[in-house]
Amino acid sequence: GILSTPELPDPSRPLIEMGLDSLMAVEFGTAMQEMLGDQFNVGPAMLFDHPSIDAIADHVLQLVLADVSEKPTFIPGESADATLADSPGTVREDVAIIGMSCRFPGAQNVDEFWDNLLNGVDSVCEIPGDRWDIDRFYSDEPQPGKMYTREGGFLHDIADFDAAFFNISDQEACWIDPQHRMLLENSYHALEDAGIPVQPLADPNVGVFMGIMGQDYAFLPTLDDKDVIAGFQGAGLSHSAGVGRISFLFGFEGPSIAVDTASSSSLVALFQAVRSLQEGNCNLALAGGVNAILAPVNSLLMSKAGLLSPDGRCRSFSAAANGFGRGEGCGVVVLKRLSDAKRDGDRIMAVVRGGAVVH
Repeated sequence: GILSTPELPDPSRPLIEMGLDSLMAVEFGTAMQEMLGDQFNVGPAMLFDHPSIDAIADHVLQLVLADVSEKPTFIPGESADATLADSPGTVREDVAIIGMSCRFPGAQNVDEFWDNLLNGVDSVCEIPGDRWDIDRFYSDEPQPGKMYTREGGFLHDIADFDAAFFNISDQEACWIDPQHRMLLENSYHALEDAGIPVQPLADPNVGVFMGIMGQDYAFLPTLDDKDVIAGFQGAGLSHSAGVGRISFLFGFEGPSIAVDTASSSSLVALFQAVRSLQEGNCNLALAGGVNAILAPVNSLLMSKAGLLSPDGRCRSFSAAANGFGRGEGCGVVVLKRLSDAKRDGDRIMAVVRGGAVVH
């Protein structure tokens, strides 16, 4: 059994209180899907919506009794309220990924990143000298105000930005967080990869959902610099402005949302984009995430907490795991409802069939 207890469980009590974790929940949902068959849409995230034995029983009973073939599916253009009400048996349409772009350590684009993955390329390097003086902050033994790692995943050209291409002045560009710059560049390249011309837009109902959490760029200037106060710092540092700038420059009229849930920010941004498409809030969506490591502050805090890997590398699910390695970069995907993508003859690179968000 996935979850066993020494006594008869309370059917109204949430299973998570009895020791159920996320992996068990996915295993249970998958087993239930296999047992009921493809005609019923259970999904691996079922226990997040139906957390107790009573709730599971009621949900499965509704699925079995309902005539699934008569349940409404999403039809583009129809009212989201009529087609996607949160009721048992509701079928949410799959979402297609039709374009993508990225800029990661050792890879300027998706093709280079894919080749690196296939060839097992290690892109971790020593902290570049243009970030901070690593000798000033490094100690191989944990000490206050020191970090015990010299390495991580870094971009070697993070300051590069073609401001003129986006009709941004050099004066404004220098106050724009590099995270915002990377999101803007990769949004354009992802649309280009999808074969979607930005101007003129056939349909401006495009949503933008980006995961962004860091504020390192704010640590670099000082209040003694009068240009900071008089310049573009507000819009250049605000996460919402960084995402809103994408919508503004491209003329998008759909939702424009910055998501900060720490290390899961880009996944939650993708989930929000998928739901927005399924509920009819937008007809095309950009989703992604970005991170830039520009100042030593967060690395110092993480070292104090003992979170970092000394050699800057992650060994997930391994007995040799000793912390995580920090990295930077940006990735963006273009999303469209699967039926719309098929109708429009788009290149379908992958399909998102569902998702869930938990703490």
